[in-house]
Amino acid sequence: MVFQLTEEQVQIQLVTRRFAEKEVAPYADQWEEDAYLPRSIFDKMAELGFAGMYCSEEYGGTGLDRVSAVLVAEELGRLHRAMGFIFIHNMVLELIYRNGTEEQKRLWLPSLAAGKMLAAFGLTEPGAGSDASQIRTRADLDGDHYILNGQKCFITNADVADVIVIAAKTDQAAGPRGISVFVVPKGTYGLSVPKVEKTMGVRSTHICEVVLQECAVPFSNLLGGVENKGFSMLMKALEGGRVTNGALAVGIAQGAFEIARDYARQRNAFGSPIASLQGIQFMLADMATEIEAARWLVRYAAWRKDQGFPVGMYASMAKRFGADTAMKVTTDAVQILGGYGYIQDYKVERMMRDAKMTQIVEGTSQIQRLIIARELLRLD
Repeated sequence: MVFQLTEEQVQIQLVTRRFAEKEVAPYADQWEEDAYLPRSIFDKMAELGFAGMYCSEEYGGTGLDRVSAVLVAEELGRLHRAMGFIFIHNMVLELIYRNGTEEQKRLWLPSLAAGKMLAAFGLTEPGAGSDASQIRTRADLDGDHYILNGQKCFITNADVADVIVIAAKTDQAAGPRGISVFVVPKGTYGLSVPKVEKTMGVRSTHICEVVLQECAVPFSNLLGGVENKGFSMLMKALEGGRVTNGALAVGIAQGAFEIARDYARQRNAFGSPIASLQGIQFMLADMATEIEAARWLVRYAAWRKDQGFPVGMYASMAKRFGADTAMKVTTDAVQILGGYGYIQDYKVERMMRDAKMTQIVEGTSQIQRLIIARELLRLD
């Protein structure tokens, strides 16, 4: 087996790192303090092709392989986890690319891939988080329109998105088999975003409440043009999202490790750098080992997806282990920095807060364990 990136993948990694260091790192702390992310950063990402990663050139995309995508995610996460919004955008892009009618693809994909439109993913509800099959938002056909009613929560960037995909029940008695997906543009009558949540971390991308009240959506915006096929579409999209979430978590861990390592080299105590103390050395050794293990688990899951192999269990492994590693590494980084680790100027406290998000979004670490266990028992 070849454990080596291609020349093209290395170049993508380098381009992303340069972009993040120039366009993100100098502003990340201020963006977090202001709970604001300028639209211009999305425009710049689109110029690099990051807004169209998961659709082909035919529709204006770059058709990036998943290993390359996790390299992008790791480099962005290393400096600012909030940049992960680009993968939610691409999740929507892929949903339409994989499941849309040809008319829908021609209508939505070029603008999404070019960065002219920003997308949000509307699945989670107050009573349906980890168990997405329990959503209560409903869509009732009325002539040539569906009337959507319901509430979504924790929807990233819904307040600034140009389009939101909404999961809704078209058959109330069919459980997950009664779910459909709708493409709902900004400004649609009955669609509102009444609240932006105040969050522990990742503040510069907004986490929003979405309300649909007698929201009229044309039949042509039913994804795929067929009712009750949405659940499998959504689960497939989340599968890919878990891999990139794992990569973003690895990036957070890597960034925190580098700060802790460099601090240990220059911080003197008892007449020498604290890096000479065995207790610190063991912490750094464990941090580096766990990051490397998480990195290759993520890349393996991405490689399996590229090869067309089953990836569900491996996506959950990558997401669970990457997220938990990020939480542990960032906590240890704060500890190595001591009092300075608790101060915002040294960034590791922000990384620790951001790492917590990775253990929750797109399926908690506990849910990932359930998915893994069920798959293992099925294999047995």
